[in-house]
Amino acid sequence: MSMVIHNDFNFGEQVFLKTDPEQYPRMVVQMGIQPTGTVTYRLASGDSDSWHHSIEMSREKNPLIQLNN
Repeated sequence: MSMVIHNDFNFGEQVFLKTDPEQYPRMVVQMGIQPTGTVTYRLASGDSDSWHHSIEMSREKNPLIQLNN
């Protein structure tokens, strides 16, 4: 049996978290594949990293979030 993975982002891609008030750029460094086919992404920024779902991520910086903080 095989599984087709549909990832929204690629390794090395620069992304932003939609809810990050500072809108720091992050890089996709790892992907996690669940048995259901759900893809999670490990994002790195400087010396920290965290796991996120694609719904939390954007390729574009959101200047409105920055202005409100």
